[in-house]
Amino acid sequence: MGFRIFLHSLRLVFTQLGDALRVSGLLYLVATVISFGTFFVFPPTVVEGRLVPSWQWIPATLMVGILYMWIAIGWHRFVLRDETTNALVPGFRGDRILAYFGRGVQVGLLMLVGLLVIMLFIGISGGNPIIMVIGLLVGLSITLLVTYRLAPLFPAAALGEPGGVGQAWAATRGATWDLLLLAIICAVATFVVDLPLEILRGDVLVIAWSTVTGWIKLMVGVSILTAIYGVYVEKRDIA
Repeated sequence: MGFRIFLHSLRLVFTQLGDALRVSGLLYLVATVISFGTFFVFPPTVVEGRLVPSWQWIPATLMVGILYMWIAIGWHRFVLRDETTNALVPGFRGDRILAYFGRGVQVGLLMLVGLLVIMLFIGISGGNPIIMVIGLLVGLSITLLVTYRLAPLFPAAALGEPGGVGQAWAATRGATWDLLLLAIICAVATFVVDLPLEILRGDVLVIAWSTVTGWIKLMVGVSILTAIYGVYVEKRDIA
């Protein structure tokens, strides 16, 4: 089932590419301009050998986060409720965005376990790239597994349906191995998609690759959350 959910999520985006761009295109473009604009206008400074972002990144990050949640809610509602619009962007639903943010905070706190695993492997790697990659994949898989077990929280928030952490965890009970496989697939896919950033040279190429792949990762990621909700909460069948 994990592999089927991944393929189904890809199909949701690429067989409905026009709809996906209509829901997300303009909002994602604005978010991208804010992100890269902030980076180049207010570059991080080096303090004791570390890059420290400027305070202007705080409001920029907040705005980008709101835009991404706006996209996610619009896509959840399009896929699960066939909600469409002729406007340039989906309707802004402030209450749903607040609910979505609240769910994100809950899941984020639980995801700290995966981040701690990554930090542990980095600490013991001694600079060994193989151990660091293994740690990254293991930590990312754990992080994604927790996210996917609790995935129903997000579409429920977008739709205005009731549901808490306990209900989401119960809805995906028995699906741990399927969702672990899904998490591993996504972790590997993310790693592979981001590899070219290590070899690309020049700001234009890096920005272009980051923008395109960032949109794909965002939309496929939201589609995965949508598919999990459809399968485990609404009991839908997927091909």
